[in-house]
Amino acid sequence: MAIKQETFFVIAYHELEDMIKQVYGKEFSVVADLETSNDCIKEIHVDGKMDNYEAARFNEWANYNKEGFVTNLIMQDLSSKGHLLPGNYLIKISW
Repeated sequence: MAIKQETFFVIAYHELEDMIKQVYGKEFSVVADLETSNDCIKEIHVDGKMDNYEAARFNEWANYNKEGFVTNLIMQDLSSKGHLLPGNYLIKISW
């Protein structure tokens, strides 16, 4: 078994939701979008980039509130706007 050390940014789900509300002016449930439960951690790689398909899906959420697995895309956009640094993120989900 190979064990390696990695570095992550850690953010609580409610802090990410607060950031989304502050930046985009809308309520968003990270827990519902990721379809997760209590006491979980989700890993998302953020580099601030989206391909054409991802950008179109993000714009559907931003303009029309179409949801469904867009947390990653929102985080990419937040990074491209300077709100999140590029890197690997752990989203802590606990209430």
